Amino acid sequence: DLRAAAQSGDLDKMTELLAAGLNPNAFVELLGGWPPLHFAAKGGHTAVVSELLKHGADPFARDREGETALTQARYWGHEGTAAVLDEAEVRALAAWYLGWQPAIEASGMDWGTPYLAELLTDRYAAVRLIAVRSLRRQPEADEFSGDLVESGGRPGLRARQTIQARWASRPHASNLPGPLLLPSGRFDRAAWIQLAKGRDTRPLALIE
Repeated sequence: DLRAAAQSGDLDKMTELLAAGLNPNAFVELLGGWPPLHFAAKGGHTAVVSELLKHGADPFARDREGETALTQARYWGHEGTAAVLDEAEVRALAAWYLGWQPAIEASGMDWGTPYLAELLTDRYAAVRLIAVRSLRRQPEADEFSGDLVESGGRPGLRARQTIQARWASRPHASNLPGPLLLPSGRFDRAAWIQLAKGRDTRPLALIE
């Protein structure tokens, strides 16, 4: 099962099981409150962790002690594994906050749509899923299909292009300043890519 493959670090078996449709977040996969992602993180099985995340494993899932897979990877000294989890968690957290009602009430949502749309092509299904949930609040995203969450790739690319084009074509509540907006109001992907190249990818501890 997924749990055994996660514990042993068997990437081939994990890939086979996930391709067959097993859900890495299902209750039946828990053992002692631990989902497969926790077991893989504890063992430092980086490739297995990445495969689980690609198939929607929840990076925010907590065990009975309130610990995440990222915490387990760091506790057991697996910095490479922790870096993969940290990268996914930061993007997932950003997507979640862009759909969080108190944040929307404080800063509005008109500006966040093109940034969320970028995450529809993320390599991890968990990040895409959270981005979709936040985007569904927006008029540009009223034709969503679950396919782009499951597969990303071309469905995600088409959805991203459609949503950003719709966003740019409608009037906005205010003039939205920022280095990622062109004078025409369209999203500046070239600037986005340039900023992404210069980002600091060192591990970041999120303490709540």
